[in-house]
Amino acid sequence: MAIFDKQSGKRLFYKEASLNAVNPDDRLIVEDKTDDPENPATPTYKISNIDAKPGNVNIVVIANSARTDLASYKTYGELTNSTVFEQTQFTATYDPSNLVKVGDMEYTIQSGTHVIVVPLTQLAARVDFNLKVTIEPEPIDDSYDYFFTPQMLEYLRLSSLVPATNPIPVGWLFDKQIKGWSCSSDPGVAHDIWYGEGNNRKNYKDDKNVLKVHVNRAYFDRIERSYAYALAIEKITIENIQTKTSLVLPALDANYDMAVNMYQTDFLLPAWQKQYTTPLLTTNAKITFYTYEKEPYFNAPEAGAIRVEVEGTLTQGVKEKKVRYKNENGAYGLWLDEYGVPVGEMAKAENFVIVNQHEFVRDEDVAPNEKFSTEEYKMEFPKKYQVYIDPVKGGKNNTYGLVHGNLYDVTAKISKAPEPPEKEDEIIVDLEYKVTNWVGKTVDLPVFE
Repeated sequence: MAIFDKQSGKRLFYKEASLNAVNPDDRLIVEDKTDDPENPATPTYKISNIDAKPGNVNIVVIANSARTDLASYKTYGELTNSTVFEQTQFTATYDPSNLVKVGDMEYTIQSGTHVIVVPLTQLAARVDFNLKVTIEPEPIDDSYDYFFTPQMLEYLRLSSLVPATNPIPVGWLFDKQIKGWSCSSDPGVAHDIWYGEGNNRKNYKDDKNVLKVHVNRAYFDRIERSYAYALAIEKITIENIQTKTSLVLPALDANYDMAVNMYQTDFLLPAWQKQYTTPLLTTNAKITFYTYEKEPYFNAPEAGAIRVEVEGTLTQGVKEKKVRYKNENGAYGLWLDEYGVPVGEMAKAENFVIVNQHEFVRDEDVAPNEKFSTEEYKMEFPKKYQVYIDPVKGGKNNTYGLVHGNLYDVTAKISKAPEPPEKEDEIIVDLEYKVTNWVGKTVDLPVFE
């Protein structure tokens, strides 16, 4: 860190500190850090024993710089000159704990002892790239997996059922022979059982001679099967990452909406690749990388914008989605004879049926479960998808190009099924950008190490 006189620009104080410094005066003190993943906090690193005279100053703090000559800059103008650069190779194996952060602020030092807080901004921009397969599934069929509370299972254990000979088209029917349940209609709706004719017509709820048990709650899983697509990724290639930047950039504010890094056309990283030994079968691929500021290319991204290429096989298989429903308002279990009429004793029972008093509702406490399989059905389409990441201000994106200190959440979608003639290479141009300030708590970094 360095303190400069505001008027003359002359350096008044300079110090290098680290977490593991031998001299206690040069050691960083970590404060406000928490290991609780549910309540992360931005760590504060404290430098003590700073000697500076009262007056108007500029304070510059630089963390993780690879430069070894910072002590040689004796004035504020020399250090903040745009030609003073930082260079980083943001390869596929880059460790984000080494990211450079810079703070530059004006301050008026008063007499006495003070604590000065200098906010640090990431010198790089972070990109979270998402490639989603959003092709609409083609429904195949639905089925139901019905199960009970231990209370109902106890009733079934006591029951002496025989194989069903006359399935009832209402509710669920237990088949002792196959040890399963069958349903010929939507199991989620309410049902009633009426029997008899004319004046003798009765409802099971009104017949005291009917043997019945009440179930407090019951559940079922609706299993939806469909033909769907996933992408088996073999290789991801990223080109044109910017590796060089001015070390001290202007403070970020609402007017800082375009890259000012003077190093734009040179110092681009040769393509880095992530190769998968076993293809990654997914519907939502995500990869994070870093770059220094890049100006926008507008209508000519191929001239130097960041290019992401995803190579793999678009695969069609079967998706199974399981959704939980519940009934906490009660249901009845009835024993039926071979004609579907409720009976008054188990010995006469041929079937057992569950009759809903109320409709089932979606159980919001249980998240839907999805799985994709190619065992039953499989079609493959080799593909290369290309994306140029070159944001233009508008919507949820507040910058032209990639500006340091921002996190760019970029989503590309594969939304159309292959159609003959099939193209191997496709360029996705309709991207969604969501840009937020990249705060320290997103990555646990030893800031000054």
